[in-house]
Amino acid sequence: MKTLLDSRTLPMILVVVVLVFVGACSNVKPPHPAMIKEWAKEYAPGKRLQVDEVRFHPNGKSAVVIWNDSTVAIWSIPDGKELQVFRTGPVQTGSMSKHPSGLACSASFSQDGRSLLVGYSNTSTRLWDVETGRVIREYGTWEWQGPVLFSPDNRRIAQNRSCDAIVILDSKTGEEVQTLIAEGIHDMDFSPDGQRLVAGIDMPFANTRPEEPRHCPIRVFNIGTGKHQEFWGHEKGVWAVKFLQDGRRIISGSLDRAARLWDVNTGKELRRFVGHRNGIADIAVSRDGRLLATAAGWNEEGSLRIWEIETGKELARWRAGSLCTVAFSPDGRYVLTGGNYLRLWDLSKVIGVGAVPAPRPGGGSEAGRKAKDDAADGNK
Repeated sequence: MKTLLDSRTLPMILVVVVLVFVGACSNVKPPHPAMIKEWAKEYAPGKRLQVDEVRFHPNGKSAVVIWNDSTVAIWSIPDGKELQVFRTGPVQTGSMSKHPSGLACSASFSQDGRSLLVGYSNTSTRLWDVETGRVIREYGTWEWQGPVLFSPDNRRIAQNRSCDAIVILDSKTGEEVQTLIAEGIHDMDFSPDGQRLVAGIDMPFANTRPEEPRHCPIRVFNIGTGKHQEFWGHEKGVWAVKFLQDGRRIISGSLDRAARLWDVNTGKELRRFVGHRNGIADIAVSRDGRLLATAAGWNEEGSLRIWEIETGKELARWRAGSLCTVAFSPDGRYVLTGGNYLRLWDLSKVIGVGAVPAPRPGGGSEAGRKAKDDAADGNK
């Protein structure tokens, strides 16, 4: 019997296989060199979970990842190995009422990295032992909780209670030591010395100046006195706020598609970072205070941008699809983003080497500017 793959037919088959392979891969867009890892989880065939929050461990070798099925896990960086999972019971994706512990919505590491604070909707905040995965302590029970975070010295915990107040607790006893009134809180951050706390407001208020439209402020509290000052300017909800390490400046990110740099003492806007086509969902500041990362968009138009804070210069940008959270590694090399995917970006590959230049402000039609943006976004 003649063999099927003889010396005449084999070369022809190989040529066909090569052509078919090339045709199948020709539409596959290679990832940008800066994006070195990508992960996704499915809760049903073809249905991905969303990453709601990412935060780096203080040692920079791992990060906490919160998925929207309430899974809270520690992942090693950069390989993405799951090191620890903090379990609270069964969950049905997207259903808070059916989860015995509520959906996880926020996380904060202690300064030594040994403990992890996690806020859950419809229930208490839990303090977890990072190594053992066991609950150390629980704090408070409210109808709804937003962001939670440790103070820089770990002695205090700030919790967003039902979106109408920030409660400051003693981290060891759970005793309530202070209540700061602020409605519509979406994000908050302590100053490096722990003496101030900034809150981003996701609710429009009438400005104190009647001639100006209703805006969403950021509110800066003095922890010692409880008094606050407000900075006005954002036209839509402020979803992200961060103190810089000098303690004298704050950066805010808003659904109005802009990030702003503020002087804490005067309330003066020092700089504005603009260019996103979608509202900014989250921001991150490198530990050295040099770089700002902005994550914007809940659809395929979403993008990640890297800025130089002192000059306002845009250093790089990538189209990254749906985005809702971003974090810098402590050494500033990596950026971790979450949305439809969990992605790790290596800035050492682009900052200062082939970085995408920012478009010049103004000039040209809207269509022309969009075309330039698309060209600059081509590596996404």
